[in-house]
Amino acid sequence: MEGQSLLDFLVELAQEAGVKVRVIPRQVAEGDPAPRSGICRIRGAPWLLLASGEPLEDRIEAAATAVRVHASEALEERYLPPAVRERLASPRGSP
Repeated sequence: MEGQSLLDFLVELAQEAGVKVRVIPRQVAEGDPAPRSGICRIRGAPWLLLASGEPLEDRIEAAATAVRVHASEALEERYLPPAVRERLASPRGSP
């Protein structure tokens, strides 16, 4: 599965689990740090923030983390392509 397809699939899974998703635009004011992708809670609701200027691999890992944390129960009865299942089974940087 290609990188962008993997990201799109993970984002869809996160949304199905009730995670709100927002893409942060690339524009950054001079002197400000570049935005980073990640998950957070806003008014009690889980959000996945994807920084468009960040490498694709970092956005994929943020989306996979959101799915691992917020959608694990929903995944038990759902078919997942092997590449997605593999990505969810082992976070980046883990053996």
